[in-house]
Amino acid sequence: MLLDLSGETLKPLRSKRITQYYSKLYYNTRIKAAFDAAWALENVKPDGAGKVSLIVVRNLVTEQAWEAEPESFRKWLIEQRDEEHKKNLAAFKQNLEESKRVPDSAESYHAYVIYIYKLICTDLSCS
Repeated sequence: MLLDLSGETLKPLRSKRITQYYSKLYYNTRIKAAFDAAWALENVKPDGAGKVSLIVVRNLVTEQAWEAEPESFRKWLIEQRDEEHKKNLAAFKQNLEESKRVPDSAESYHAYVIYIYKLICTDLSCS
């Protein structure tokens, strides 16, 4: 209902790049030590000596760690990511359909506002 009033349309969720998903799950156990070492080397370079940003180093180290993983693990993790994306997409579609429902009474409008508030606060960690 609110989206209809605003004229906005929500785009479906995109699947994360596999290295983003890998980093989300395994950063502390499989990436962090290598990143810390690479970042320390980058920080000893003098100014103007071709320093690169933290995110570039992190992405490079993550990519190297991903490539070093066994093929069977990589295949399994891709399947896990795709399955999670399907679940998230189904929830997105369900929430989108719920948001199109027009309240027909004061009580249902109140329930709708609470529903929208909970959706927003799930993403923003409202208290």
